[in-house]
Amino acid sequence: MDRKFTYIILPLFSLICLQGILWGQEPGQLFGQARQFYDNGDYQKAIGSYRQILQQGQESAALHYNLGNAYFKAGALGEAILHYEKARRLAPRDRDIQYNLQVARVRVQDRITAPEPSVVMRIFNGLKYFLTLNELAWTTAGLILLGSVLFAFWRTGPDSRIRQITSRVLIVWLVLFLLVSPLLLSRTLEAQQHAEGIVLVPEVKARSAPQEMSTEVFLLHEGTKLEVEDTQYEWYKIKLPDTKEGWVHSDTIGII
Repeated sequence: MDRKFTYIILPLFSLICLQGILWGQEPGQLFGQARQFYDNGDYQKAIGSYRQILQQGQESAALHYNLGNAYFKAGALGEAILHYEKARRLAPRDRDIQYNLQVARVRVQDRITAPEPSVVMRIFNGLKYFLTLNELAWTTAGLILLGSVLFAFWRTGPDSRIRQITSRVLIVWLVLFLLVSPLLLSRTLEAQQHAEGIVLVPEVKARSAPQEMSTEVFLLHEGTKLEVEDTQYEWYKIKLPDTKEGWVHSDTIGII
C-alpha cells in the first residue's frame, strides 16, 4: 500500500473509532442511563447524558423537561428554567412542564412587573401559544387545502342544495382561517424579530452600551426571562417585560 495513502487512512480510521467510542450509545440508551443517574441522585452525570443526546442532534419536550429537572435538582436555576421553557415551546399544553416551570420561577429573585395587557390581548396570546409554531403552520396549510376543495365543490356542485350547504361551510371555514392565520403570522414575525433568553449566572450587570466600562443601568439575577433585541460582538441588547433596556455579555444568557 502507498505510504501516503496509509498516512491519510490511519488517522481517519482512528478518528472514526474515537467517534464510535464517544457517540456509540443510542439516544434511547443514553436517556435510560440519564434517568438511572437521576434516580440515584447523581444529577451532574444525568445532565451529562442528557446533553450528549442534545449534541447528537436529538431534541424533544421530554428531553428538555428531564434535563430541566436535573438542573433544578443540581441547583442550576437558570439552566433549569431555560430547558423548561424549551420544553414548553415543544409541548405548550403539557401540565407537568407548566407546573415545574412555575415552581422554578418562584425561586427567581427578580420581580419584574410588566404592563397589564388588555382582555383582548390576553385572549389573543392565550390562543397564540396554545399551539406550537409547527402546529399553527400545519393547521393553516390544512385550512388552505380544505378551502380550495370546498370552493371548487361550491363552483362545480351538481345540485343547488349541495352548493348552498357548501357555501355555509365556507363561511365557517373563513372564520376559522381568519382566526388561525393571524396567529401564525404573529408567531412567525415574533420568532424572526427577536429571541427570548434566560439569565444563567447568579448575577449580571446590564450596561448602557456594549462596553465593560459603560454605565451600569440595572442588575439581573439567575433565572430572569428577557428579550434579546440585538447582538453586537460578545454582547446582547436585552429588554425586560417592564421595557427597561441594557447590554449584557452573551455568555451570561441562554437563548430559548
